[in-house]
Amino acid sequence: MDWSKAPTLEHVKGDTYCIVTAFSRIPLFKLDAHNAVLMDSGLALDRAGICRVLEREGLRVRAILTSHIHIDHAGNHRYFQKAHGARLYLSLYDAALGSNPLAMHTYLYGDSYQHTNAYAHSLFCRADELLWRDKDFVEVEGARFQIVPLDGHAPEHLGFITPDNVGYVADALMSDDVLRSVRIPYCNCCQVDLESKRRAGELPCDRFILAHNAVEDDLRELTERNINSLLERIEMVADLADHYMTMGELIWASGKALGARMQTTEKIMVAEQNLRSYIEFLVDRDVLINRANDGRVEYIRADLA
Repeated sequence: MDWSKAPTLEHVKGDTYCIVTAFSRIPLFKLDAHNAVLMDSGLALDRAGICRVLEREGLRVRAILTSHIHIDHAGNHRYFQKAHGARLYLSLYDAALGSNPLAMHTYLYGDSYQHTNAYAHSLFCRADELLWRDKDFVEVEGARFQIVPLDGHAPEHLGFITPDNVGYVADALMSDDVLRSVRIPYCNCCQVDLESKRRAGELPCDRFILAHNAVEDDLRELTERNINSLLERIEMVADLADHYMTMGELIWASGKALGARMQTTEKIMVAEQNLRSYIEFLVDRDVLINRANDGRVEYIRADLA
């Protein structure tokens, strides 16, 4: 990944564009020659480059539609709200996370309160409008965007379809390059995430934007590769549980088997969050069972119990 690469503006269809950074594509819809709607705002680390693109194009951010409040998707919300007067649109869940450090600490379980606040500092913001799950559309200054619930990667993960019929599926699907590079794809709930991947792949859009990091004309084959990649990793975790193991032991063995870089406290905590959802999925499907033993919860494949 070339972090030195300056962000650029990429045309997708009609008035729909992307701000392309080294890490992501941030969808942008031009309301007119001088005003735009963003779908997510990217990493705080990319702020200067994103602002240069907007300045070069003579664009002011009027609103931000939020897919989910992860650090690489909402890192510049508060900045654009203050500097551009942008109105922030978030789900009810994400509005609570962004306004309450204790809620963020609960979501990022396993980390200390102070470290959570330091890590998530760029995410704290005040929602101007709520994106309600029972609403099909949101209208921003006369432009209508379809709201597509794609839960699983995050509790209220949302996609959007622009007025040009371009679908933004955010983190519901990953590009082939990302699939090859990510060791442990993150999802808050595997079962729901898998259902949302299929829903994303069936959207009747003309083009599609993936947050990391591609524009596609058709998602059907990519959807299958995403689903198979996640299921293969989950199956690897199940195969490792050939004797009774604690959650910590199974997470350590799984991270090592999947090639995760777990040399720092932060990376171990991220791996734990990711792999815990895999283990919970296997328990829900009765592939793994657990037992209480001497004050510990231990896991094993059901066929070996």
